[in-house]
Amino acid sequence: AFPRGAVSSPAASPFLWGGLAALFLGLALGEALRWIVLARRGAERRAARRSAWAATFLALSLAAAALLLVLPAKADLLEPLLPWWAGALSLAGLAAGLAPRAAGVPLAGLGLAAALLLLDGLAGWLPLRGPGPVARFLPFAATDAGFSGQLEIQERDTVPTLQKLELPLVALALVVERVELAGPAALVAGPRFYRVVGAAGPDGAMAADFPARKNLVDRLAPLPEGPGGEARGLFLRRRRETSAAVSLAALEPVVFSFAPAKVPGGLVLEARAGERPFGGRASQ
Repeated sequence: AFPRGAVSSPAASPFLWGGLAALFLGLALGEALRWIVLARRGAERRAARRSAWAATFLALSLAAAALLLVLPAKADLLEPLLPWWAGALSLAGLAAGLAPRAAGVPLAGLGLAAALLLLDGLAGWLPLRGPGPVARFLPFAATDAGFSGQLEIQERDTVPTLQKLELPLVALALVVERVELAGPAALVAGPRFYRVVGAAGPDGAMAADFPARKNLVDRLAPLPEGPGGEARGLFLRRRRETSAAVSLAALEPVVFSFAPAKVPGGLVLEARAGERPFGGRASQ
């Protein structure tokens, strides 16, 4: 099982509301400091405008703080990275409030660049939204010496990718890698992703590799060799998972799927023989 460590909905994320509350609080403080400076200089009209902005940002901060106490689960408020995230955004808000052009524009650009880098780093990974099929294998021939057949992988936009396999195995297992994002990273891209990386034999050892383009996730959380490897980054967890090996019989399809696990919100990779193709379609 791979338990869900990140909330599935952005509206229930403490990083969203805690970050907004801290950001608006920093903006309110920055505007208030500018208001005091302008009032001392006698620029009453500009000072009144700054005071209005300070009051508006303070109200928005209080509203976000109230939603922080209502929407996320109480256990999520104990996330150890949440105070650091709130502190960083409050400082960013303070800098933007004091110098909107000198600090606000570069900070906004930095945030946008980080979001785009994360999205590009997930290229080749598919969103894992819940239980469902991952791949289907149809053996054309299966003997005691091995098998040959066609693997149909459920890819992006439900377009199947077909691969021919010929391996000296009597049973087949599917190997996938999974990524779970947490904190602000999950707000940008979503909480869970997966990709099919190969096939394995009954002993779990990799028998066929499906190479993927190296990306940001591979660099931030490189996996150790061998089955069941796991790695952690600042806002992500990555894991390699292998299904049970299924004995193969000619023209008897095997479907690999994510199924609910005993852990709340968790999913486990399972394999079943004799299943129908995706959506009842015949193999292409």
